[in-house]
Amino acid sequence: MRLARDTSKVMNRHSGNNNAIVWYYDGTAETQKDSLINTETENGNMRIKLAKRGLYLTKNADDNYLYWTSKINSNRQYFKLEKVSGSSTKGEIDLPTNRTYNWSQFTPEVMSICDRYGCSLTCLLDIANIFGPRQYSANEIYQECKWSANGLLYWEIPSSCAGEIKADGYNPSGTRNVFAVAKAQIQANNPIIIKLKNNSTTHFVVGVGYTGNGASTSELIVLDPGTGSKYTLQEAMNRNSMTTVVNYILTQRH
Repeated sequence: MRLARDTSKVMNRHSGNNNAIVWYYDGTAETQKDSLINTETENGNMRIKLAKRGLYLTKNADDNYLYWTSKINSNRQYFKLEKVSGSSTKGEIDLPTNRTYNWSQFTPEVMSICDRYGCSLTCLLDIANIFGPRQYSANEIYQECKWSANGLLYWEIPSSCAGEIKADGYNPSGTRNVFAVAKAQIQANNPIIIKLKNNSTTHFVVGVGYTGNGASTSELIVLDPGTGSKYTLQEAMNRNSMTTVVNYILTQRH
């Protein structure tokens, strides 16, 4: 049972106390004994078993920790896989009803700062107004992030916002897998800045929602500074002649 977000790790057994843990899979015989699983079905219930140890995944009686033990006649060893309904995950972040959060980079206020190249500053303006607690202006964002002929100097929003930009680890020339991270951010009720490219041209949008599994450009919902509207990521790419999803910048609510 391998982690989707970190494929070097699998569900494993702690050799000292039989606790269920996550650990690196190195392919050795001992690691295989502690991590290779199969399932058994019993009266419609599923047991998860360490195939080479004969131990079953079990919930502690008094808390919510898991451990491996011999087969027992207990509901604490029964599991089932369910498709989670849309009501139990967050398909769109909380968007304010009393502030403008979908600005266009071609409004005079933004163009007076950035000319026609203000998509990054506009993304920060949108995020500041999503977080609130009040309406922020493009000039207030400019005072924090600054601007030069090469673009933003800092990924920052005012400290009075009920949230912040988390640009740690962001490499302007780097590439990362965006979709799983974007979905997790949205489920955590945080917007995410998504970087797009077409040859040497760059465009930024703000991810605010997803449909389906959120695993493709047609399933992510974004605010597009190019028009000041909400589209799927694919529609925003088409409207701005972008071909590649390359990177992201995280945010976090306070």
